[in-house]
Formats: sequence, C-alpha cells, structure tokens
Amino acid sequence: MPRPRPVQPRALSPAGRRVLAVLHDPDMCVADQAPATVCTRLLDAHSYLRSAPTMYWILRPKGEVRVKATGSDSAERRRRPS
Repeated sequence: MPRPRPVQPRALSPAGRRVLAVLHDPDMCVADQAPATVCTRLLDAHSYLRSAPTMYWILRPKGEVRVKATGSDSAERRRRPS
C-alpha cells in the first residue's frame, strides 16, 4: 500500500482556500475586481477574511493577478513614434 503524500510546506491552508472560494464565487461578482476592492466590499458587509495584500499573495501563485504598469512602462507605450 503506497504511503500518503506529505503536505507541502507552502500548500494553501484551509483559511486560504476559503478566501480563494470567496474570490471565485460567482454570487459575489468579484472575479474581475482587485483584491483591495473586494476587501473593502467585504468590510462594508461587516465581514473580514484577510487583508488585501494577503489576497494578492493567495492569487499570485495561481496567475490570477495582473501586474499594474509602472509609470515608465506606460510612458513608453504612449510615446509617439518619430
């Protein structure tokens, strides 16, 4: 009989999985919103799961966070060709 696989040290905790479930819940309508906005909406509803940076930390390994363009990047895109 094979041994059970050990839990990975960086595996998402049950609390982290709950946060991910809320962020993916279609009834919450938060799939296209930033974690900071979601955190604010939850606080308005008198509910606190995790801080906004923690929500970003949970979403980042899943590839669900888009990187905001920095000032120099956006300036490069707006520059007119010579």
